[in-house]
Amino acid sequence: LEEARGELRERGQAFDPHLPVGVMIEVPSAALTADLLAPHVDFFSIGTNDLIQYALAIDRVNEHVAYLYEPLHPAVLRLTRSVVEAAHRRGIKVAVCGEMAGDELHTLVLLGLGVDELSMHAFSIPRIKRVINHAHLAEARELVDRILEMGMACQVHEAVERHMKARYPGVLDPLGLVAGPWAAPLEGENPCVRGPKRLFSPVPMLPAKRSQDAMNGHAAGEE
Repeated sequence: LEEARGELRERGQAFDPHLPVGVMIEVPSAALTADLLAPHVDFFSIGTNDLIQYALAIDRVNEHVAYLYEPLHPAVLRLTRSVVEAAHRRGIKVAVCGEMAGDELHTLVLLGLGVDELSMHAFSIPRIKRVINHAHLAEARELVDRILEMGMACQVHEAVERHMKARYPGVLDPLGLVAGPWAAPLEGENPCVRGPKRLFSPVPMLPAKRSQDAMNGHAAGEE
């Protein structure tokens, strides 16, 4: 960055010397060293599509293992919390982008983890705003405190889904058409075991290079 600024100065080209500089947190190594990165930047942006994929060793565009891609996995939540805590200790903000930010099932969780901004597809904004406008940070933090004690992704997902359906009826599935990967188990089926046949996504998965991380649209949660 200093080299680029020097080149601009040499050419006599005007530029903003105080332009905010951030870093994408998309791999576990970056998340685990967020405290070392924070002093050098003005903000963090967590790219959840890639972070989840690499943290769980799951190829989300591979139909044979994509069903294991789980944003509410305890490892993902703990990584996100550690990034947010490292950023806030240095007084910088954290944004979250990717499919997780545009899914209303995850909104309260992200707010409770302390995320400052959400970036998503424009068509997701009304749904996310509906949750944020009716949410309280105390409620979100209490939910996060509970789920961070859980050891299995299915337990977390069930707890969050139950809370959202009770607190925001109709938000997750207004038309009653979506049978998600954690739909009610069939008779005799273990609710913490799932396979490809149990997965149905209302939005087709996009290749990483076209993921929502590159899309515009913001919704911010404030107290």
